[in-house]
Amino acid sequence: MCRECDAEAWAWGADQEDEWAWLDVAGVGVRTADRHRHRIAEVGWSVCTVPGDRFDLPYAYTVGLTRYHGHPEVIVSGVDACGAMDYLDAIGERIRARERFGFGDTLTLGRERAVLLAVDNPERLERAQATYGRPGGPAVPALQLVVGDGAGRMPWEPGWSGWAQVLYGTPRSAA
Repeated sequence: MCRECDAEAWAWGADQEDEWAWLDVAGVGVRTADRHRHRIAEVGWSVCTVPGDRFDLPYAYTVGLTRYHGHPEVIVSGVDACGAMDYLDAIGERIRARERFGFGDTLTLGRERAVLLAVDNPERLERAQATYGRPGGPAVPALQLVVGDGAGRMPWEPGWSGWAQVLYGTPRSAA
């Protein structure tokens, strides 16, 4: 669950004709949901962060790339909220500038090499699904941004020495 969102408010919102009409209802989480709505309206996406715990790594994902840019949402795993926002905002800027990415694409973010995986279970992106998914329809698609280690190696490559990342899809080399 996104720490910045209230699950009940977002779930209710997905059933409304106007995707943002539910914000007019008083309740817990409205200010946070409103912040997301304004961020999406302002730049075209927002970032939802999910803190880790002793069992699960943290992750973060975009909400808004699908609707405003016709692009899959993007998720990153294993990095703190600030780092995740930096990565996701950097790729969001490129998407807003009309760059398009797909499964297996390699890109450079600053000095780091990254690869995009197709997310096998995009339902993990609860806020994106609640906001843009349709009941009975296909899931809102997502790509995972997997960041290489200092030598540019990916977690599935020999010699990997980067931070822990959960892989939500299968890399081409392992498929």
